[in-house]
Amino acid sequence: MFKLTVAAFLAVAVAGVAGLVINTPTSLVACEPALLSFSGADGPVEIQVFKGGLTGDPSETPLEVLPVVPEGQNQTTWVVDTPAGQDVMFMAFDLTTGFSAFTADVSVTAGTET
Repeated sequence: MFKLTVAAFLAVAVAGVAGLVINTPTSLVACEPALLSFSGADGPVEIQVFKGGLTGDPSETPLEVLPVVPEGQNQTTWVVDTPAGQDVMFMAFDLTTGFSAFTADVSVTAGTET
């Protein structure tokens, strides 16, 4: 009985978040702008930058919280201010639904201005 309840809850949770997707950037270069895009949001979106390898612990603090992307827009630009060699990941948080989505880890590479 308990297994069925947990499975049903997970199915609903997965169905609910399936709409919000944040695209993993193909590259990040220190000191250069990076385009971050997402889809499936119902309202404004907050994007947070985390150290790579996020464990899902709610106490983990983001490295940076970007300005809110208004409803109807699906991208923002972040000037990469993380040192080369560090891995980062991004979380998109739909401020209307409360759903979130994560990217995979991306390594920051050295730029010409580092």
